[in-house]
Amino acid sequence: MNRIQGIFRERVALVSLEVNGVRHDEVLVDTGYSGAVTLSEAFACRIGAASSHDAKVETFAEGKIQVRAADVTVQWFGGEVEVIALVLGEHTIIGMDLLYGTRMVVDEMNGVLTIEPAREGAA
Repeated sequence: MNRIQGIFRERVALVSLEVNGVRHDEVLVDTGYSGAVTLSEAFACRIGAASSHDAKVETFAEGKIQVRAADVTVQWFGGEVEVIALVLGEHTIIGMDLLYGTRMVVDEMNGVLTIEPAREGAA
């Protein structure tokens, strides 16, 4: 079975993620984010993620804001997934749209995070 291994340290879950063929080793896993992927400004520049359009999003802290968005390809469980990524902030994040249909296990004692498909064909 395909699975994604990450780390869990200081109450933060991190995984490696390949976006547009470039690997990022410290991607935050945020179950409170309903979108698929948010790219940091620095990582978006590094992978050449040109802004394809602007998007309006609503944040808890700032209300409705306009951000850049880019069409990107993410390697996910051995396959390619096309998603619209928001370009925003200092961290690259994966959220629930990408995590939907998976089982995530946090082994806090050993600092290990495991993400795997929860059912056949889920991810």
